[in-house]
Amino acid sequence: MTHNPAPGEGASDAESYERYINALRDYDREYEEPVIAFLGGRGASPGYSEGRRDEDDIRRNLALAREKVGSSDESRARWLLQFAATDLARLLPGQRQDLEWEILAFATSSYPEISRFRANLGGKIEVPVDALHAEIKGGIRALEEEVDPQEAALKGEPPLSTWTISHMNPWTEARLVRIKDRLVVDSRMDPSALFYSAVARALASQAERFRFCRTCGQSFIARKRQAYCTPTCSQTFRTRKFRAKNPDQTRAKRREAYERLIKKKLERTHVRIQRRISPKESSGPAPGRIDQPL
Repeated sequence: MTHNPAPGEGASDAESYERYINALRDYDREYEEPVIAFLGGRGASPGYSEGRRDEDDIRRNLALAREKVGSSDESRARWLLQFAATDLARLLPGQRQDLEWEILAFATSSYPEISRFRANLGGKIEVPVDALHAEIKGGIRALEEEVDPQEAALKGEPPLSTWTISHMNPWTEARLVRIKDRLVVDSRMDPSALFYSAVARALASQAERFRFCRTCGQSFIARKRQAYCTPTCSQTFRTRKFRAKNPDQTRAKRREAYERLIKKKLERTHVRIQRRISPKESSGPAPGRIDQPL
């Protein structure tokens, strides 16, 4: 009896794997499906559309993007909040393209070894940056807003700030392929759904550290007992608190600062500043402030 070897039989794992990838290329070329595949979901991911140059470009761009996004749950959550705070209108074309790669890197860091995405006729994956940004920014704003208990009761909902993320199923097709002693997951995925799924995982991993700044309201991932997004906001809060508790001292400091400004402006060392009289101190009209050099 003649033995007919199975496809890939007698070849090494690497050779069998390469044959499978080539078969994917042939399939997409035959059916004219502009599909790009990312390989090696946990590391720098090569991809394909037509040639080796495309694979190298994708590998390099995704590797750079993953360095910016980070690999830990904390760094990914911080990148997400930074993305939400980004003013897209001020981005240069090159910066916007970098952001598209970062979005793909954020979405694909923990997904199957072969993740295929449909591309346009130019061989580029279409990343809906504006739509994703609007959804993330609006969702974070929804978490920040206070909910009216009475309005929530009328709707039959709990009085809690809520952000509902829909369309989270990234799988449009998935196949388990055995290549000799290796199991490979080959999937076709939707970038937007994949991104939203990654958003939920990233923020859920930092649930106990997700906060809004007490000064400016910016969302951030706290370190230890951090209550403000930046040292500047922390100092601003302390300054406001001090001024509220010490109005006379604050007024005196402001007057001294104003005197220094006028002296510098008039280039004089002796300047008399007349204090503005408040309506409470005089029944008549309050005179204006007079800057009189001596």
